[in-house]
Amino acid sequence: MASILENEEWEEVNNNVNANETISTIDLFSDQVFNTPKEACEYMITQYKFDVLNICSQPNVGIYGAIKIINYIRYTIKQGGNSSEINTIINKFNTTNFMEGLKEQFLTPVIPNDPLILYITSSIDAFDEFSDDEDDNDESDDEVPEFEDEENVTNDNNNNNNNNTDESMEDMVERFNQLSTNAKENMFVQMKAVHDENLHLKEMLKRCQGMLRSLVANDDNNNIASSTTTTGDDDNLNNSDGPDNDTYYFDSYSHYGIHETMLKDKSRTNAYKDAMLKNPKLFAGKVVLDIGCGTGILSMFAAKAGAKHVIGIDMSDMAFRAMEIVLKNGFQNQITILHGKVENIKLPDGIDKVDIIVSEWMGYALVYECMLETVLVARDQWLKPQGGVMFPNSATVHLGGLSDMAIWNDKVNYWENVYGYDMMCMQKDVLQEADVTIVNPKSIFTPMIPIWDLDIQTIKPSELDLVATFKLSVQKEGQLIGFVISFDCDFNEQCEVPIVLKTGPDSVPTHWKQTLVYLKIPSKMLKVNTIIEGIIEIKRNEKNPRFLDIKFDLEKSKDLLQVDKLGSGDEEKNSSSSPYVFEYQLQ
Repeated sequence: MASILENEEWEEVNNNVNANETISTIDLFSDQVFNTPKEACEYMITQYKFDVLNICSQPNVGIYGAIKIINYIRYTIKQGGNSSEINTIINKFNTTNFMEGLKEQFLTPVIPNDPLILYITSSIDAFDEFSDDEDDNDESDDEVPEFEDEENVTNDNNNNNNNNTDESMEDMVERFNQLSTNAKENMFVQMKAVHDENLHLKEMLKRCQGMLRSLVANDDNNNIASSTTTTGDDDNLNNSDGPDNDTYYFDSYSHYGIHETMLKDKSRTNAYKDAMLKNPKLFAGKVVLDIGCGTGILSMFAAKAGAKHVIGIDMSDMAFRAMEIVLKNGFQNQITILHGKVENIKLPDGIDKVDIIVSEWMGYALVYECMLETVLVARDQWLKPQGGVMFPNSATVHLGGLSDMAIWNDKVNYWENVYGYDMMCMQKDVLQEADVTIVNPKSIFTPMIPIWDLDIQTIKPSELDLVATFKLSVQKEGQLIGFVISFDCDFNEQCEVPIVLKTGPDSVPTHWKQTLVYLKIPSKMLKVNTIIEGIIEIKRNEKNPRFLDIKFDLEKSKDLLQVDKLGSGDEEKNSSSSPYVFEYQLQ
């Protein structure tokens, strides 16, 4: 049976920061530099009687509290701390309510990739801030819990329970190995139940924390003038997203799963990698800003391409993992990771403008999630007006006609008979929502034509809604069942080696796939060279701008269509009563 010490969570904690690993660490109260974070902590105990590790390990602190404490002290000392100020700080943390006044602003590191933060946060408790519970009688999660053998324990053992906290880990493991097989099995059943419950509680607490953080940020926005320079066009941008929308959005990017999906998308990741590493002259000696840096992969590509300084910004909690990744891969002197919203963040001292802005902002149908607006805010505030480069610098949305009755039968007609039951009411949802899936190129019977060109160097936030006419020429006989939307992105501004990222049906599949919408019923049989003419609209949803409203007006092609005479029962949800207007939502 494996030792408790071999648990994967212990391995993760121990792999974060080695206490004896040589990493130059600055003292909290002076400019003195130590070889390791541990040495710095020991010096502060001797010199100032200040045990920062013990303070950060208190039950009411947690990882985020520890980060705030370190940044608060560094910020206060940086503002001109003298011996009197040092004593004031030390006395503050000798009180029971020392966390009061440590606002969210202190989550932003004073020292980029601060080794002391990484050491402290990887040392306290387990590997996140949700390890303590008020109902646990203040027992540390680091202690191995006591479990009874299948036989009754003696009164002597019960009398000795109060001394278990002084027992060494080796003694605990030895006693564990002496338990009977049944007792061990019972213990692990209990441990698994507790573990599962803790996972659920941690997730719930994390969601609540994300909501509180967004509420605090929203309150700060209402009371503190933003340093971001905005135009009238940007007013709707800054006010359109409520806390609920932002909370859900940023929390979704705090989980490793979405980053794993993006990293494993080789078309996407290699496009960025090639665009940077094959154009080293563009990046050599430049200051680069990475918006929505996530794990920091694009920041590291830029650094490897020769950038002098790369600044990664991310509002999600993944920013803290990015700090660890940057340090682990030796980029701490070249890459700075900042945690916060672009609209509120301040660049490091001495940097007012950047040479290049890199960002992977694209969503389904290109503009889903509305991240491009944030990228444009950063562009207008920080990109050098002369010679500054957006990466990617342009994008194009394509549209094609879909003709594949197998898809129609699988997606729409399926609901007519589900294991012998009529579920046609479900068909309404299928016909109102855009479908994100991979399409076989053979299912498209028109060319994929460009309908929207976006110049990321110059486009304004107010121009991110599309209204365009289109004409599609049928290349093979078939029935129109819907439309396919895809996009391409170009990296060619000042590039010696241009790179194109493609997401169309005839390209290597990406995690963006393609976006499909379906007609209420298939069209008439269309012959080769038939022209399908209409108007397409892609607009941000009024209630949640991260969603998209998509609309097709096929009035000019009504002779090609079959009218749904019985109606689908969803007319009240459409703004138009015309049978030739089709509305969808991408959410």
